[in-house]
Amino acid sequence: MPVIAPHRSRLARALARGAAGAVVVGALVAACGARTSLNVPPPAAPDPECRVDADCPGFGDLCYPVVCRAPSVAQLDGGAGDAGADGGSPDAGAAAGSIEGRVCVTLAPRDCDDGDECTQDGCDPDTGICGHAPRTADRDRDGHTGPLAGFAPGAPGACGDDCDDTNPAVHPGAKEACDGVDNDCNGVADENASYVPIDAEPVRISGDLAPAAPGGIAWSGTAYVATYTGTNGGSSVYASSLDATGEKLPPGEHLVTMVNADAAGGPVMWIGDRYGVAWEDRRDADYELYFTLLDGAGKKVVPDVRLTAAAGFSLSPALGYNGQEFLLAWQDNRDGVFNLYGQRVGVDALPHGDNVPITASVAGMLDNESPAIAVGVKGVGLVWTMGSAGVHYVEFQLLHQDLTPAMAASIDLTDGATEAVGPAITYNPGRDGAPGTYIVAWYDKSAAPKAIYATVLSEDGQVIVKPRAVTSPGAFRSRYPFLRSLGDRVIVLYADDRDQNDGYELYSRTVDLSLDPLSAEQRLTNAPRDSILPTATFGPDGNLAILFRDDRDAGEHHVFFTRLTCQAGSPP
Repeated sequence: MPVIAPHRSRLARALARGAAGAVVVGALVAACGARTSLNVPPPAAPDPECRVDADCPGFGDLCYPVVCRAPSVAQLDGGAGDAGADGGSPDAGAAAGSIEGRVCVTLAPRDCDDGDECTQDGCDPDTGICGHAPRTADRDRDGHTGPLAGFAPGAPGACGDDCDDTNPAVHPGAKEACDGVDNDCNGVADENASYVPIDAEPVRISGDLAPAAPGGIAWSGTAYVATYTGTNGGSSVYASSLDATGEKLPPGEHLVTMVNADAAGGPVMWIGDRYGVAWEDRRDADYELYFTLLDGAGKKVVPDVRLTAAAGFSLSPALGYNGQEFLLAWQDNRDGVFNLYGQRVGVDALPHGDNVPITASVAGMLDNESPAIAVGVKGVGLVWTMGSAGVHYVEFQLLHQDLTPAMAASIDLTDGATEAVGPAITYNPGRDGAPGTYIVAWYDKSAAPKAIYATVLSEDGQVIVKPRAVTSPGAFRSRYPFLRSLGDRVIVLYADDRDQNDGYELYSRTVDLSLDPLSAEQRLTNAPRDSILPTATFGPDGNLAILFRDDRDAGEHHVFFTRLTCQAGSPP
């Protein structure tokens, strides 16, 4: 009968099985010849995430440092250790020099906040040195910076108190002069002064180019630059630098656009150290918008920058500046009907973001055309004509500084029963801390009278003075308004044919902020045929320089220059 082995512990049984296995292995080795016993190494350790700091993604950025650490040291660092200096040696904190299990650890970023809301804090990744650039610029170098967009000059958080950073004669504490601007930033230009025509013949600017039409005019502090469309085998945009009387300065008349680009437009704006100018041309099959910068003499300093690329025509650019960026609005039929679009452009001429849709309509509905823009403190005022062959409205929309609409829908300033067209707009800054206003004007081809009409809107887009006629043409017509604000009153320029001098003449009138007249209607031109399409800017000695189209020379369309001058009144 079999012998039953006595009970053994688990440990004893395991040792017995190990001994038996050793005997079997030994027998196998003996059978294969004289060899050494097998040497089975332990499993290899996994590769570390890094061996040195330079193995870590982002290594070398001293603003956001990253280092290689042993797990125990990484836990101690907790993301807030020292970046070290060797940049490539194994971490001295690793146990016994081992690299096993080393990982990349992101340390605390460099803190560059200087606590000043008026600086743009930054860090140089190569050196780890903090920088604190001012958020606002002093472009006219008068020791005062302009405010941030959306802030009144000198208001809390504005980071600047200059109410016009394009003109060194304008800043808080400056001496008020009869020069068409608010020198001391109290909200009023040329207190109690009036503007009267200079007794001089207008100067022809467009040379031998015909037909020609005005684009814009601006004053740099030393000279004017006038831009205009001229035709010489094909239409192009030209610029001329002018002295205070309108005479051309070197380099004379010169091209802004390509030769015969079929270009038109040319609104121009001086921002303290450069001009910005925009136009339309169709060098690329259909009309697109372009932008460039000019120096103080009006010469181009950067290549043309194309702002639109959609199918259809982009036309009639309007140009503004908010102290930080150029702002453009135009009409565009990429949607099958003309809508309005906007674009922000940096002072380096590069677009900021994409084209911004402002209006929205579908094919078969009314077109949105002829925009005009005025930059306020809180936002941007935009006016345009909405209509078709039989219907015309003048519309107003308030925009944010990024050109997106700030109102759910635009406001009808007219009722569509008459032919109201050709709107103009200016922003009137508030005096002594009061809110600003927008003044809008247009002409009406079928109302009674066929006058220039105007209205006043608050800074949040509410009508505060209802539309009313501000010219008195009688049985005749006033057309093509241009507005210039003086803080407590507004100069209105326009064309009128009441004198029946074989066409239209230019006129001016000053009205207060309730649109009541402060001056008589003054006739500015006296030649037969049309003088129309005025645009203006203030220059030296209180002169208001006016660029306009005039047909006095054998009926050809040319661009001319004339002036109003400041006539000082009694002290305020």
